[in-house]
Amino acid sequence: MTGEELEKELKEGILNSIYIMYGEETFLLETAVKKLKKLFGDIQLRNKLYRA
Repeated sequence: MTGEELEKELKEGILNSIYIMYGEETFLLETAVKKLKKLFGDIQLRNKLYRA
């Protein structure tokens, strides 16, 4: 999966159960991880709000 494909899926709210990331571009890897963490965090918060 390319960075562009990942970006598109994240914008559409499509999440996979696992992501394996590798490469020489540390900045791009860190950026992708931050986006995933934010999206998963948003989902966890949403789930907590609906359970309350």
